[in-house]
Amino acid sequence: MEHNNNGSLDAKLKLEPKWNQINWVKVEKFVLRLERSIAKAVEHHDFATVAKLRRIFRTSNNVRLLSVRKVTQDNRGKRTAGVDGKVITSEKDRWRLASNVSIDGKSSPLLSHVGRVSLSSALL
Repeated sequence: MEHNNNGSLDAKLKLEPKWNQINWVKVEKFVLRLERSIAKAVEHHDFATVAKLRRIFRTSNNVRLLSVRKVTQDNRGKRTAGVDGKVITSEKDRWRLASNVSIDGKSSPLLSHVGRVSLSSALL
């Protein structure tokens, strides 16, 4: 799936027949190349380019698809329910998750709250 800002991910998902027919090598290469470009721009102190590349990273469908794949298929905890109590196993659920995921660089306040509660109770 190529990076294209003209259409929504939902419209593209209807065109995609199967989750496992995605060219994952191509998706991984795109994301890796983008990550390397961001790292090089930071190294050269080209912060205008960093901002552009980070915007592309946040809005890229390839990044969304790869992140969902890593969480639902590749990670050791793929059969462990997340904070929402759900395990994603079907292709339809993976597509739905990919269309709903938002990459904004902000962590969930719930996770930080849960961490503080467990730390404070452990200290007592």
